Order: sequence, then C-alpha cells, then structure tokens
Amino acid sequence: THGQLADSTTLVCILTDATLTKSDCAIVAKMAHAGMARAVDPVHSAFDGDVVFVLSSAAAATVDASLAGVIAAGLTAEAIRDGCRRATGLAGMPAVRDLDRGRAADAPGRGAA
Repeated sequence: THGQLADSTTLVCILTDATLTKSDCAIVAKMAHAGMARAVDPVHSAFDGDVVFVLSSAAAATVDASLAGVIAAGLTAEAIRDGCRRATGLAGMPAVRDLDRGRAADAPGRGAA
C-alpha cells in the first residue's frame, strides 16, 4: 500500500569541514543521491521523501565540489549499508541480521549488504 511505501524515507546528512559554497553543497548533495541509489531499492519513489542535505563548516580548505561529490556518494552508500548491518529488529519486524542470509542474498534486487 502507499502507506507502507511512505514509511521507507531515507534521510542523509553529510557534514564536512571543507569549505564549500551553497552551490557546491548542492552539487555534492546531488552526487550523493547516487550513493543512496546504490544502497536503497526502491529509491526516490513517488511515495517517499528521500533527501540528502550537505552542510559545510568551512573550517578547512576549499575542495572541488565534484571530487567531494564522488567521495560523498561512496560514503553515503557505505553508511546506509552499515546502518542496515548494525540495525536490530523491533516490534516483531526483523532486521537484516535476523534474516536467513542465504535466502536474503538470493532475493531479486538484493545482494550482500
């Protein structure tokens, strides 16, 4: 149902001390969405609010936004996978660690997280 799909919103917040302008942060956020797509299926459906925020303290040197975006995409995917691996079940809903690993890895669109 639409209600179940709406419950799967993924929020990502990337914080850096690199100096990035507001436009640079938008570029990094856009590129980090690729990392979300690597780790979440389905991603950006019509029923969720998947979003990436990027914040810069500007305490360190300026970096190229495209390079920061590539790094952010990789870190986003890994952080989501790590969160799934570390999660525990709640109220009868199993976590990834609770599932039969052989069966979970064979499911369509799913691989080892």
